[in-house]
Amino acid sequence: MMIMDFYLSWCVLLLANFTSAFAGQNQKFGNQNPSSMASIAPPVLTSTITVTPSVSTVTVTPTVAPTSLVQNILPTTITVTVSGSNTGPDIPPSPSAGTQQQPPPASPSSPSHGPPGAAPSPVQNAQPIPYNCASPVPGLSPEDCTYLSTIGFASQGQNAHSAASGTAGIYLGSSGPNTFSFINGASVPLILVVWYNPVEDAQSSFMDARTPKITYSLPAQGSAVVVSIDNEVPGGWSTLYNYTTTLTEYGQVNNTFGEFSTGIFATTDVSRLVNMQGHPMTLVVRGSGCRSDMQTCVYMCAEPGVVTCGRERSYRLDNCQGQPGAVVSSDAEGNPSGGCQGWSNGGHVDVIFT
Repeated sequence: MMIMDFYLSWCVLLLANFTSAFAGQNQKFGNQNPSSMASIAPPVLTSTITVTPSVSTVTVTPTVAPTSLVQNILPTTITVTVSGSNTGPDIPPSPSAGTQQQPPPASPSSPSHGPPGAAPSPVQNAQPIPYNCASPVPGLSPEDCTYLSTIGFASQGQNAHSAASGTAGIYLGSSGPNTFSFINGASVPLILVVWYNPVEDAQSSFMDARTPKITYSLPAQGSAVVVSIDNEVPGGWSTLYNYTTTLTEYGQVNNTFGEFSTGIFATTDVSRLVNMQGHPMTLVVRGSGCRSDMQTCVYMCAEPGVVTCGRERSYRLDNCQGQPGAVVSSDAEGNPSGGCQGWSNGGHVDVIFT
């Protein structure tokens, strides 16, 4: 009898969670009008840069101006190579490093990138934000807003400062359970682009058809921003470099991608499938220390010499095993899956672009 009662209770709990998740899914495509955020100033983030030519490295020391949105979440220093192989950043552990419990190896969703293997999803963009580059969303400069319009973005991002309806749980600041610091380690201006990737939308990363959640200006080397992501949220990001990066023929950012899924099996990785010749990116998960960059724990096209890929079994996951927090598996179709874990239901990832 006790077993039966336990089983019934478990079923009720499972049904409640499913109903809650379904209701939340409806909210994610709700009102995307940013008018309620227009009066909120974006986080002010600056950094000092030290370049060491002899070893071809850039050391970034971000500093955060006092703000309620960002509180000591950026690393003290980050050092990455600016030429040759893209080694990982030297990131000191946060005070909570080592407290993250690494989940057992799981089989995260397969990469959501690359040329579509089938016809694009018919799902349309929910209430795209009108372009008004004279007064862009907080954190995006008028010049960068205009560039997005010029290369075919359906809209500038929402750049919300809380998990309001329609944000899909992706917003600026450090108040969420999962945070990403995005840091410009390059010598040119960048535009960060972050999108939400719902399971049913095969076109989520196609910026000519979807509203990105974040489009943020990183105008100089050392510029940085912190983005919060709620649990059970999948998505990705990329960057536009120096007003030269465009969209592919399919409408994706023609550059290196980063990907994430948060929650109990939180996973993140670097993907080169859209553009094997894209700009370098390095990410490190605090706590587990797992690193993904252009050679390590990275999705690559399997066929030598190709510039882009993404169809079934056309890509591989390279050099991921052997470091704490890294998991490698495969999906039902035999495609590789996995990446950097070690931040179950809350953690921080440092990302630097060079």
